Amino acid sequence: MSFGLLAALAAEPARARSDDARSSDLRICADQTEGAATQRIAACTALLKMRGVSGEPAGIAYAMRGLAYLDRGDIPNGISDLDKAIGLAPDLAPAYQNRGNAWYARGNFGRAISDYDKAIELDPRDASVYANRATVRRDVGYTEGAIADYAKSLSLNPRSARTYSNRGELYLQKADYRRAADDLEKALEIEPSAATYMLLGRAQTGAGDYTRALSAYGEAARLDPHNVIPINAQARIYVRTGEFNKALVLYDQSLTIDENAPATYRARAEAFYAKGDRKRALREIDRVLKLSWNASALRLRGEWRLIDGDIDGATADVGHIDKLDPDGSTSLALRGALAARKKDYETALADLDKALRSDRGNAFAFNERGRIFALKGDDASALSDFSRAIDLGANDAAIYRTRGALYKAKGEGAKALADFDRAIARDPADAATYFSRAELRKAANDINGQFADLNEALKRQPNNASALYERGLIKSARNDMSGALADFDSAIKLQPDNSDFLKSRAMALAASIKAKDVTRAQDRPAVESKQQIASTPKQADTPLPPERARKQKETVSYPQRDDRVFRRDLRDQRTTANDRRHTRAAETRRPQVQYARPRYVERRRPNGFADLFR
Repeated sequence: MSFGLLAALAAEPARARSDDARSSDLRICADQTEGAATQRIAACTALLKMRGVSGEPAGIAYAMRGLAYLDRGDIPNGISDLDKAIGLAPDLAPAYQNRGNAWYARGNFGRAISDYDKAIELDPRDASVYANRATVRRDVGYTEGAIADYAKSLSLNPRSARTYSNRGELYLQKADYRRAADDLEKALEIEPSAATYMLLGRAQTGAGDYTRALSAYGEAARLDPHNVIPINAQARIYVRTGEFNKALVLYDQSLTIDENAPATYRARAEAFYAKGDRKRALREIDRVLKLSWNASALRLRGEWRLIDGDIDGATADVGHIDKLDPDGSTSLALRGALAARKKDYETALADLDKALRSDRGNAFAFNERGRIFALKGDDASALSDFSRAIDLGANDAAIYRTRGALYKAKGEGAKALADFDRAIARDPADAATYFSRAELRKAANDINGQFADLNEALKRQPNNASALYERGLIKSARNDMSGALADFDSAIKLQPDNSDFLKSRAMALAASIKAKDVTRAQDRPAVESKQQIASTPKQADTPLPPERARKQKETVSYPQRDDRVFRRDLRDQRTTANDRRHTRAAETRRPQVQYARPRYVERRRPNGFADLFR
């Protein structure tokens, strides 16, 4: 504000006061230090009492005293003095601007904008009045007008950190995170502050840049080390990314700064809940309620009790909430969810819709309504609600499992896999999620991933016949026939009439037998060659004595084979007595022992069975 005319008071004759006192009053009245508001009021009052002070100089003195009243929080007296100032000095732009500030503080946005308009008309080169009008326009929802005023203000004063910060906050409200971050970074270049770093962290969180968000919150914590808010903000980022242990460490750090902070205990409870430790989460929320019995914490406890199936506990919390909030608005979403558990979906949807009309940031209500849409087969609406709930901070394994199943049914495998990954990170004990992810990995031809998921799922649910069968198929494809047969056998015990299981087991068994026969066939020539060498006499033209030849033949070992084949070969060699005599005579003449390969007699098999051996 320009107060050049205030110096005119110095020229007035000092009739009742000394020159030194008058100069001191002028200096103090013109001062704008907020902490000295009382002294400024006294000094301006003394000037106004001076004989001969009137007209525009008096108007300026009233304007200065009105500003001092506003700095002291005395808005009625501030407006009264500014009215007098404008009456005496109607062209004094700062008086209109400060009165506009007073009307804004009282919530009278229309009169505030009117005064700002007049101030701009009188002094269009002042940057601050555009910034002030932009703030009011922002608050009344006139976003484009606010952005235009911020731009004009910055064109007149490009070094205003506050204006950049305010415009960045407006972009943040519009979810335009890139522009918000740009403005907030410019504000920090001009004047670093913890508050601006907090806004920057919010913008980067909204943009999904969690690394830079953590850095921004870290700077805010460095500039304001005794404030738990930036520490808790970092912890919330780790909860979002599933790094729950890091989050819990930060919450513990916050509690060393303020051990009785209900907000920190509540945030820590939510971290335990997202981690899957529901019992610990409920204990933490009970602690919050001991520190501060409030409807918000009761609602959270009721929601968790409901999800855990504690209908009576959730109903009791609704009663507690309604005593604190008789209009029922706080418990509306919880009552809707209770109606859904009783399958009264019409009442449930009505309550949840009403809850969301009054609070579009209610993640629980979006989640519960999404569940109802999914049950009714409206997958598109269910996906929309689940995604909105997650954007608002819903972070437990169940919502990711459910949304992942919807994406899977829709054929969006990549999105489904990402959701199942998050669900497993939050609740690694659930077998069903591993089974679902294994199916997706099979579809993506990620056999190693599928095999790993089946192993983890079967650790948790060993009697799942389908999973045993699928794992058996993988083992069979890897030529692990013993492992495949073991899995097929386990699956058949659970579902003995399943034709797919039986057929796959038969194929694995056939492949196993065939592999053994091939191995024996490969081993047999080497064995026979050794036997020939061992039984050949040093002089081929000298026959062995009959008794010795007979004993040698009896000591020759057969190649190893299973009992059935061995007995058949032995039977083939047991001929009539006549044949034995002829054979023995022949062996006496030609002692080399040679064995023909076993004769496999073709047998009759059931139709189609031979196809299994191809």
